[in-house]
Amino acid sequence: MGILTLTRTLVILLVFSIVAALITPPDLISQITVIVEMVVVCGILTFIISRFKSFKQTPESIKKLIIVMVCLLSISISFSFTLFMQCHQLRTANNDLRTEQSKQAHLK
Repeated sequence: MGILTLTRTLVILLVFSIVAALITPPDLISQITVIVEMVVVCGILTFIISRFKSFKQTPESIKKLIIVMVCLLSISISFSFTLFMQCHQLRTANNDLRTEQSKQAHLK
């Protein structure tokens, strides 16, 4: 692994860490989960794209742009998933509250 590849990887991890800190609750487990999710999605997409013959013949500057786009796509996928999970948790909590309120109303 060359120094440029290592530097690129660290920059991607730093960006993913910052995004995870912004889109998750302030607990370490949620942030690590989102970081891992983004790294896995980015890795899978990069692997798939790198298998195309046309990608291997693409100039290095275009490859960098494609990798940036893949990283942005993985961030948006993770953000959408995190938002969906938070909405689901709120909906579940709201339904539990309504159930509890209806039980208390029937007891009175």
